[in-house]
Amino acid sequence: MHPPFSFKAFSVVVAFSCMSFGSVAGTNGWTNVSPPGGIVRSIIFDSKDPNLVFADGPGVIYRSTDAGRSWEELSSPTTPRSQWRLVVSPTQSGVVYSVNGKRGISVSTDRGDCWSFFAFPDEEVSSLTMDPTNGSHLYAIAGFPPVLHKSTDGGVSWVHRGRETGYAHSVAVSPFDGSIFLSTSNGIHRSLTGGTSWIKTSDLPLLSGFIFHPKKPEVVFGFRGNAV
Repeated sequence: MHPPFSFKAFSVVVAFSCMSFGSVAGTNGWTNVSPPGGIVRSIIFDSKDPNLVFADGPGVIYRSTDAGRSWEELSSPTTPRSQWRLVVSPTQSGVVYSVNGKRGISVSTDRGDCWSFFAFPDEEVSSLTMDPTNGSHLYAIAGFPPVLHKSTDGGVSWVHRGRETGYAHSVAVSPFDGSIFLSTSNGIHRSLTGGTSWIKTSDLPLLSGFIFHPKKPEVVFGFRGNAV
């Protein structure tokens, strides 16, 4: 029996969207820890190694192996300015994916040293997420009109899911029960069956993403805008 959930929507404004800052517990204030280029759009930590951090700027990927104290620029998986966002595997250390906008998805299995095209090389991809409890289950929004795709074999093969819900915009998987939240042109939909059937939960269209409460599975936040 899945409990009813409380959905909260809000807009996000990031004051320091082009720089990265760090704060240490027990200290006052923040320290600029931006990579050499200075422009950072997102930061993501490796799921197993807390010292391994990736940051992306316009067409550039940076890596830190000392929790952001120093950075090195990595070879880009695509042409400059085509990279969109990074996603790390929830179960395998050093495995990171790059969503490349109109050039599909690339993957690195060696902490960002080398990259190879992974999926949808000729399609536009706007979103990629993974089941937090199963790294073989991936969800991507790709194509035009944008449609949700699901893979249960680590990206080797994909099937369409949720076409009946409208044009897909963003997707997230609950870390508590694996339920899927999908924002579309026709509102917010939730699936408890891996995407084979859907329940419409809100008329709010085209959210940028979802954030799950760390302790309350019934509380889910949806946002519009950019978040780091």
